[in-house]
Amino acid sequence: MHVSPLPLRGRTALVTGVSRVRGIGFATATRLAALGANVVIHHYRPHDLDQP
Repeated sequence: MHVSPLPLRGRTALVTGVSRVRGIGFATATRLAALGANVVIHHYRPHDLDQP
């Protein structure tokens, strides 16, 4: 059986909370993209400005 290196090719994922490079949202979006997904990301800047 052949396993595709891009099993999510042709799929689209929406990931929210992707403003921090060390965050869960960033890691999730990066992994989905590496698996071939089209990734739409979102973050809420006012919230990020209040964070350390």
